[in-house]
Amino acid sequence: LGTAIGFLLPPVLVPNTPEDPELTGHNISIMFYGTAAVSTGLFILTVIVIKDRPPLPPSQAQAVLPGSLLEDYSYRQSIINLIKNKAFVLLLISYGEEETPTFTVFLSSFLTCRD
Repeated sequence: LGTAIGFLLPPVLVPNTPEDPELTGHNISIMFYGTAAVSTGLFILTVIVIKDRPPLPPSQAQAVLPGSLLEDYSYRQSIINLIKNKAFVLLLISYGEEETPTFTVFLSSFLTCRD
């Protein structure tokens, strides 16, 4: 869904105006500031809403774990485990390699349209 919005929203926010590069630059800055605002808002909401543990265990297996082991399972530790996971890091890099050309083409087309 995010990728679909990413492909559909920029052409709407930044229409093709080759006769006015100032307007194009203004529209691009509005798009980037809007993206930064939405991302920051979602990050703050995530930090506020997501708790370290749910009030009830999500499964029977979690319910029967000893209390001392629950301290080992935290959101921070999960993120650290993902960063240490080689398969996840490769997936992250491959996704970045897929998305980078799209952004690069968009950025280079903006930078080369100036007279």
